[in-house]
Amino acid sequence: MKASCLIKKREELQGRLNEFWLSPIFSIDGMFSFMLKNLRRASIKRPL
Repeated sequence: MKASCLIKKREELQGRLNEFWLSPIFSIDGMFSFMLKNLRRASIKRPL
């Protein structure tokens, strides 16, 4: 009983996460800012 309940909870959480990841606002703005942050870090570590 407990195991199946936990699995169900986990599936619900995963579903919410997937909705969040797939939302257009996050995918466009979030990914863009994430890429910019990584580019800045890379340029700081390896100055061109």
